[in-house]
Amino acid sequence: MPTKEGHYKRNLFIFGEIMNDKRVFERFELKVPARVEVEGGPGQGEEISLLTSNICAGGAFFHTKDPIPEGTKVQLEFVLSIDKLKEILDSECRIKVEGKVVRTEEAGIAVRFDDDYEIEPVKVQMH
Repeated sequence: MPTKEGHYKRNLFIFGEIMNDKRVFERFELKVPARVEVEGGPGQGEEISLLTSNICAGGAFFHTKDPIPEGTKVQLEFVLSIDKLKEILDSECRIKVEGKVVRTEEAGIAVRFDDDYEIEPVKVQMH
């Protein structure tokens, strides 16, 4: 059933209980490298390299042994190496987006993306 914003909510029947599924976007089990910069709180300005466990249009989950506290704002940069893009433009694709850590657990952190993002080509560097 659509909500006021036009998003669809699903009710799941698990172990005899109805659970609300808050996810709006389809989630993909993809390992995407990301540079994460902490924008506030402890570790402000710190940059770390992480790999997504899963990702969707609204956010991502990152495995990390050093979780960032819930509520912390972060700036993310993903570089997608797409073979077709390299053939056509001799470049990769960089996506920059800001977000907020919405969940911290032993296995890692969940980050919800803000609505604004930048997508730009990045020249491929020969090694």
